Amino acid sequence: MTPKTKRRMPWRKVGHELWTDEAGHGLSGLAIALRVMFEARSTGDDTQLVKGRSMPQTGWMLRESGAPLSVTKIALLVRFPEQDVVSALAELEEEEIIVKSDSGAWGVVGWASRQEDESAERKRQQREREAKRDGGGTASDKSVTSSGQSEETSEEDGDGDGDGDGEKKTGDREPESRAAAAFRLVTTLATLHPPTADQRWKPKNRTHLAAAEALLTTDGDPGWPDEVIDLVTDFSAICAQNREEAKFWLAPRMLDLVPSPQSKSGKSRWETIVSVVGSWRAERRVQEQEAHQRREQGRAAERQRVADRMAELENLARNGEPAFARQLRESGQKSTPVVDHKACLSAAQEAVADARRGGRDPTLEEIERAVRKSQSGGT
Repeated sequence: MTPKTKRRMPWRKVGHELWTDEAGHGLSGLAIALRVMFEARSTGDDTQLVKGRSMPQTGWMLRESGAPLSVTKIALLVRFPEQDVVSALAELEEEEIIVKSDSGAWGVVGWASRQEDESAERKRQQREREAKRDGGGTASDKSVTSSGQSEETSEEDGDGDGDGDGEKKTGDREPESRAAAAFRLVTTLATLHPPTADQRWKPKNRTHLAAAEALLTTDGDPGWPDEVIDLVTDFSAICAQNREEAKFWLAPRMLDLVPSPQSKSGKSRWETIVSVVGSWRAERRVQEQEAHQRREQGRAAERQRVADRMAELENLARNGEPAFARQLRESGQKSTPVVDHKACLSAAQEAVADARRGGRDPTLEEIERAVRKSQSGGT
């Protein structure tokens, strides 16, 4: 069982810094959309680790069960091709706006500091009730709202300790019935039908609904329907690229839990699908890790180039231009303008400081642009 996460509130705060901070100035439109969605869709989970370290202020993209939300599912949520979403996620990760946990969950950095904890809302309501009582009212003096309901929460509605825990929690939702979950699964299967497959799922077909319900009864975890939907979502993406795998997209037999007599592996069709998706996900994780390593190597190389250039500018500001360069210029063998190296260093340092204030590393191009500007009168 996946550790339980903090319940989602029915609303989220989206701070103005999403539109004003420098880290987001160069983002693509899709990356901005993902950033807003992460801010609104994330939830807290102290069990998520990044390189073994806790990230308590980070909000994570998780399913109700607490499992990571896959890139495929994120692509479905924003209704963009998966490869475009992967590129946009790389943009956000490069700007250190999001991180990826060791378990594969995407998280938005600093999310918790921009949200209000649910317990804070309950405590505020409790303080308001206590203030009314201290103001001369009694526990039995209940103000009535326009809807005719008592504003005061009686102890009978809670656990009797008056801390507000007995109030209805706005983030809770009624548990989904098995029939409703089956209908949702079959509807999803009908929507995800890959072009390489033949047999379509039909949400009103009783046989299809019965097959979905039979699969969902194998696990009592409330998050199990979401996990199944994630599995078939990924399998649909696999089938769209591989016609051989699409042979398993059969309504309703792809959800069979009993191996067929013709099965050479001894696995049921559903077990085969789970195995195929597991291998595909593992391969994608390797690809994502390799891509992440390449980005990190690129960042390290750029940081080294910046460090080398800053060291060069500091040396020139301290010692002036090399003697041989001055001799060439003075002899007329080389036509080069006189350079104010101290102004160059000052401009480069300001460019570095600007980047740091924006929460990112400076680039060599930014430094060179600042140096050129310092020698061209600010144009």
